[in-house]
Amino acid sequence: MITITRGFLFVSTLISVYIMGCVGLNILPNVGISSNANNINNVLLNLSYSYFAGIVFYCFISYLPHQIQKRKIQPIIDAKSLGIKNLIAAFINSFDIYPINNNIINTIKDSEISKLFEGNNLNSSSYYSAISGVKMSNADYINLTRDKVIETVENILFYKEYLSYQQILILEQIRESEFLFLFKRFDVYKVPLFQNRCTSEFSKLVNL
Repeated sequence: MITITRGFLFVSTLISVYIMGCVGLNILPNVGISSNANNINNVLLNLSYSYFAGIVFYCFISYLPHQIQKRKIQPIIDAKSLGIKNLIAAFINSFDIYPINNNIINTIKDSEISKLFEGNNLNSSSYYSAISGVKMSNADYINLTRDKVIETVENILFYKEYLSYQQILILEQIRESEFLFLFKRFDVYKVPLFQNRCTSEFSKLVNL
């Protein structure tokens, strides 16, 4: 839809410039012959002037201020997006199975994700409990961090008018990810069906 709109505006602008050059300035060749040419030319010229004035008005009043504001806000969006990435990576690092790496979500495979939820891993002590001195299981850490992920998504969506459709879609999918809401019952953590569900939903989250 955006491509069609841009194409329409581009073609309309070219036609308007041609009419102004042909009728208004008489520097471009005329096309066609009509007994009512003067009236037609005047109408087309006025429409072209109005269209061009509208484009200039839009650029200075709407488009340019929006782009300037977007450039100012972009570092905030980038920082918060990186924060979400690091929080999701922390879910993996919490298990302390693979080398601690905030970039791990770009390299981890589905087969490696499944190992995170095997056996009693969810109830095992989190890597972060060792460095914080607070007793905490991996499931506890995920529950603790979940709200921070959702909060950060909400903070980015506050700038929705400066985001692309694709960015909004990904943020909405993160916010609605089932993985973030699976850890409500401690009695199911060892059930294979639950572990498979964790693997499936976390794989979807990582691959967004």
